[in-house]
Amino acid sequence: MNDRVLPAESGNPNPTAREQLLSFVSGTVVNGYFVSKKRANALLDAYRAEVVAEAIEAARSEYLTDATGTDEDNDYNNGITDAVAAIGALLEAGESRG
Repeated sequence: MNDRVLPAESGNPNPTAREQLLSFVSGTVVNGYFVSKKRANALLDAYRAEVVAEAIEAARSEYLTDATGTDEDNDYNNGITDAVAAIGALLEAGESRG
């Protein structure tokens, strides 16, 4: 595997993973279809949304279902709620970026 970082179209010497993927994908033909930069971005956005949704579900699975009502249990579940909200904010930030 070649770990060489490809320069982004912007000339950034340290491109993000997204920029590198765009340089690989956009302008190519996949299964007979031309992949425009706009389409490649849309696919990356959709994939990001899927990953964030998986993270939210993973966090939600940590809720205490047999909580005893103690302050510790309530604090724990409140922490899970905060984590879910923070992860959800990442999804919203990605949507506003698009």
